[in-house]
Amino acid sequence: RQHTVTTMSSLRNVVKRREHKERAQPRKRARKGLLEKHKDYVLRAKDYHGKERRIRALERKAYFRNPDEFYFGMVNSKTEDGIHKTKADQKKHSAAAMKEMNRQDIGYLSLKRQVDAKKVERIQQDMAFTEAAAHDSKRKHTVFVESYKEAKEFDEEEFFDTPAKLLGRVSNRPRHADLAQKPVLHGPQPTKGQLKKAQRARELKYKEVAAREKRRVRLAKAAAELEKKDRLSHARGARQRIVKNDGTVVHKWKRKRK
Repeated sequence: RQHTVTTMSSLRNVVKRREHKERAQPRKRARKGLLEKHKDYVLRAKDYHGKERRIRALERKAYFRNPDEFYFGMVNSKTEDGIHKTKADQKKHSAAAMKEMNRQDIGYLSLKRQVDAKKVERIQQDMAFTEAAAHDSKRKHTVFVESYKEAKEFDEEEFFDTPAKLLGRVSNRPRHADLAQKPVLHGPQPTKGQLKKAQRARELKYKEVAAREKRRVRLAKAAAELEKKDRLSHARGARQRIVKNDGTVVHKWKRKRK
């Protein structure tokens, strides 16, 4: 049998101790803000002495510096309004270089537009648009007849000259004469899961085509803007900038008699 021995240290933790609250700022000194505690003083003292050490180190470097010291950073850099700047930051491209870069940007945008157009064309060729239309329940084929009697006696297979199994097709619907020459092979019917998967893949293809078309339009606008900028760089004379209601910017020059 085990016995638990209670020591004074464990009892000391059980007894409620008195909470020692920090002294607040006296009412007479309330205008001076919160009363500074010891931890606040320690932080303030560390910051103050750290600044003193940095100043002494800079003074020592300035005292022992070599007047003949030289390195190319002294020539290639300078300080303006307290900001260190180098010649590499100040270097600007010439007007000819800017025009060349602008032409390269136009060529790149044109290339990406052609790539997107080819991709959209390839996707549209791969997608079975006719099969997607065949499964669309909204499309209907309306046949007009002369009387209610003809409507009741209407025979779809006889009217369309197509077997009943192929009447659900919207396109590529063979006639009896065509089937007599070359019969249509019917494969196994797809399951609901396969149809759902095919529908999902078709929707993703449609979304990709729509996204690429939007991107192609944006690239065309960006290329047109760069071409306009390139033409304006060659144009001379005073011009007026006009913003239309749709946001299009047009530049107009004054007519001059030659």
